[in-house]
Amino acid sequence: MKPSTKIILSVCMLIFGVYSFVNGQVSVENEEGVLTEEELVGLEEVLFIGSGASGSPTAYNEVYIEQVGSGNWVEITSNTNGNLAQIYQNGGENQILLSLNTNNFFHQIIQNGNSNQIFEFTNSPSMNIEALYNQTGDNNALFVHGRNSLSEKITVNMSGDQTLIIRSY
Repeated sequence: MKPSTKIILSVCMLIFGVYSFVNGQVSVENEEGVLTEEELVGLEEVLFIGSGASGSPTAYNEVYIEQVGSGNWVEITSNTNGNLAQIYQNGGENQILLSLNTNNFFHQIIQNGNSNQIFEFTNSPSMNIEALYNQTGDNNALFVHGRNSLSEKITVNMSGDQTLIIRSY
């Protein structure tokens, strides 16, 4: 089977899994077991369709999690009027912890690799926050403490053995 056919088949399987809310795992790995950057771009387009023109949620609460690999975990605690979290973990031992007290939040998170971490703690009840976090490679760590007008819409791309701490008060 051609590599392009494998990619198309994998993306179709992913679409089916995300939109049918199946309690299983859909494999979207390539032959090496890790997605390339080009494959991730296509995956982002598939995963994050339907979030509205601005990408912000309005008075609804939705969480979509796709995990491929072992030892991955996600914990989200929120006190919001509306939220949308779209999370994709491909690899092993990836961790996400979100503790958010905001008006609304919209998060798109991709972890493609092993032993990546994202921890976010925000207490800004009147703020609408948006984040796109993309960790590719192994051993990335992102710590976000608080939000302000400079960080209410943030994009972070990390690629292997990087640590970033963001404090916004």
